[in-house]
Amino acid sequence: MIPHLISWNVTYRCNLRCPHCYLDAREDKGANELSTAEALGIVDQIAALAPGAMLIFSGGEPLLRPDLVSLVRRASQQGLMAMLGTNGTLLDEEAIVSLVSAGLAGAGISLDG
Repeated sequence: MIPHLISWNVTYRCNLRCPHCYLDAREDKGANELSTAEALGIVDQIAALAPGAMLIFSGGEPLLRPDLVSLVRRASQQGLMAMLGTNGTLLDEEAIVSLVSAGLAGAGISLDG
Protein backbone atom coordinates (compact mmCIF):
# COMPACT_ATOMS: atom_id res chain seq x y z
CA MET A 1 0.00 0.00 0.00
CA ILE A 2 1.38 3.39 -1.01
CA PRO A 3 0.92 6.21 1.53
CA HIS A 4 -0.96 9.27 0.32
CA LEU A 5 -0.25 11.49 3.31
CA ILE A 6 2.99 11.65 5.27
CA SER A 7 3.53 13.90 8.27
CA TRP A 8 7.19 14.42 9.11
CA ASN A 9 8.38 16.05 12.33
CA VAL A 10 11.43 17.77 10.84
CA THR A 11 12.50 19.29 14.16
CA TYR A 12 12.03 18.93 17.89
CA ARG A 13 12.69 22.64 18.34
CA CYS A 14 9.78 24.91 19.17
CA ASN A 15 9.38 28.50 20.29
CA LEU A 16 6.44 27.58 22.54
CA ARG A 17 6.22 25.33 25.61
CA CYS A 18 2.77 23.82 25.29
CA PRO A 19 2.03 21.47 28.21
CA HIS A 20 0.20 19.05 25.88
CA CYS A 21 3.10 18.68 23.40
CA TYR A 22 3.68 15.00 22.59
CA LEU A 23 7.27 15.75 21.52
CA ASP A 24 8.27 17.79 24.55
CA ALA A 25 9.50 20.24 21.91
CA ARG A 26 11.44 23.32 22.95
CA GLU A 27 14.01 25.69 21.49
CA ASP A 28 17.07 23.77 22.72
CA LYS A 29 16.07 20.37 21.28
CA GLY A 30 17.64 20.61 17.80
CA ALA A 31 21.03 19.03 18.45
CA ASN A 32 20.30 15.63 16.87
CA GLU A 33 18.43 16.78 13.78
CA LEU A 34 19.19 15.57 10.30
CA SER A 35 21.50 17.77 8.28
CA THR A 36 20.11 19.55 5.23
CA ALA A 37 21.68 16.94 2.93
CA GLU A 38 20.21 14.08 4.97
CA ALA A 39 16.77 15.72 5.05
CA LEU A 40 16.83 16.33 1.29
CA GLY A 41 17.69 12.65 0.86
CA ILE A 42 14.65 11.70 2.94
CA VAL A 43 12.46 13.89 0.72
CA ASP A 44 13.83 12.07 -2.32
CA GLN A 45 13.13 8.69 -0.70
CA ILE A 46 9.57 9.72 0.15
CA ALA A 47 8.99 10.88 -3.44
CA ALA A 48 10.29 7.54 -4.77
CA LEU A 49 8.15 5.54 -2.33
CA ALA A 50 4.96 7.61 -2.59
CA PRO A 51 4.82 9.66 -5.80
CA GLY A 52 2.39 12.57 -5.55
CA ALA A 53 1.80 12.16 -1.82
CA MET A 54 1.03 15.04 0.50
CA LEU A 55 4.10 15.70 2.67
CA ILE A 56 3.39 17.72 5.80
CA PHE A 57 6.44 19.37 7.35
CA SER A 58 5.70 19.51 11.05
CA GLY A 59 7.51 19.43 14.35
CA GLY A 60 8.14 21.03 16.90
CA GLU A 61 7.98 24.21 14.91
CA PRO A 62 9.27 23.55 11.37
CA LEU A 63 9.85 27.26 10.73
CA LEU A 64 12.78 27.04 13.15
CA ARG A 65 14.64 24.91 10.59
CA PRO A 66 16.71 27.36 8.53
CA ASP A 67 16.58 24.96 5.56
CA LEU A 68 12.78 24.56 5.50
CA VAL A 69 12.43 26.46 2.21
CA SER A 70 14.96 24.09 0.61
CA LEU A 71 13.04 21.06 1.88
CA VAL A 72 9.75 22.46 0.57
CA ARG A 73 11.37 23.27 -2.78
CA ARG A 74 12.77 19.72 -3.12
CA ALA A 75 9.43 18.16 -2.19
CA SER A 76 7.62 20.31 -4.74
CA GLN A 77 10.22 19.58 -7.44
CA GLN A 78 9.81 15.87 -6.75
CA GLY A 79 6.05 16.09 -7.34
CA LEU A 80 4.98 15.94 -3.71
CA MET A 81 2.30 18.24 -2.31
CA ALA A 82 4.30 20.19 0.28
CA MET A 83 2.31 21.31 3.30
CA LEU A 84 3.21 23.00 6.57
CA GLY A 85 2.01 22.21 10.08
CA THR A 86 2.89 25.21 12.26
CA ASN A 87 1.89 27.08 15.39
CA GLY A 88 1.81 30.19 13.16
CA THR A 89 3.73 32.50 15.46
CA LEU A 90 6.71 32.77 13.10
CA LEU A 91 4.71 33.32 9.92
CA ASP A 92 5.26 36.73 8.42
CA GLU A 93 5.03 38.04 4.87
CA GLU A 94 8.65 37.15 4.08
CA ALA A 95 8.28 33.56 5.31
CA ILE A 96 5.01 33.10 3.45
CA VAL A 97 6.37 34.49 0.17
CA SER A 98 9.51 32.33 0.43
CA LEU A 99 7.59 29.16 1.17
CA VAL A 100 4.94 29.71 -1.49
CA SER A 101 7.64 30.57 -4.05
CA ALA A 102 9.35 27.28 -3.15
CA GLY A 103 6.14 25.38 -3.88
CA LEU A 104 4.27 25.20 -0.58
CA ALA A 105 0.70 24.13 -1.36
CA GLY A 106 -0.88 24.97 1.99
CA ALA A 107 -0.52 25.25 5.73
CA GLY A 108 -2.34 24.16 8.85
CA ILE A 109 -2.05 26.41 11.88
CA SER A 110 -2.61 24.80 15.24
CA LEU A 111 -4.76 26.98 17.46
CA ASP A 112 -3.80 25.09 20.62
CA GLY A 113 -0.09 24.93 19.82
